[in-house]
Amino acid sequence: MLDWKTKASGVLLPADLALALEDEHLRTIFEAVTAGRTSWSRMTPTREPSTDKPARCIIYTDGGARGNPGPAAAAGVIVGHDGAVLAEVTDYLGTTTNNVAEYKALILTLRRALELGCTRVAVKMDSELVVKQIAGLYRVKDAKMVPLHAEVRRLLARFDAQSVEHVSRASNKHADKLVNAVLDARDQTLRERAQ
Repeated sequence: MLDWKTKASGVLLPADLALALEDEHLRTIFEAVTAGRTSWSRMTPTREPSTDKPARCIIYTDGGARGNPGPAAAAGVIVGHDGAVLAEVTDYLGTTTNNVAEYKALILTLRRALELGCTRVAVKMDSELVVKQIAGLYRVKDAKMVPLHAEVRRLLARFDAQSVEHVSRASNKHADKLVNAVLDARDQTLRERAQ
């Protein structure tokens, strides 16, 4: 039998959930889940940003595998609050799946954003699966992705504020172009070696 508790908003919830919702982070995730959103955010008190480092950054990431699994690459673009591109990052991953490539792209780009001094990040990616897994809407079932998911969560926690949002592929063209450039360069190298 569940113990029920009425919140100030008048919503009747199981007591354990009502207690958990007193935590701001868990409340934000719960509200996102109940609203059916495919993005989540966590805000914590911020420190004063340094004048020589970008405080707010927008991150676009993409990962792709040709063949799934197949040759794969990860890429990301970090944009300052003024719209200027601060960094582009890419990595050839060898043979892996598209979903692993998506996670590795996010990890690669979050690490670079931390190096640049970003304290607030808005992540935009076209992998609805990864966004929903980060939000806790979907479970991470694939054993290869469990440690990658944990690493993303650990990296996101290092920012003062963060959001992760699903965007259309058309809104993620820059990162997608970088992934394809890496894979095309690899294909070209293999063709040249074969001659």
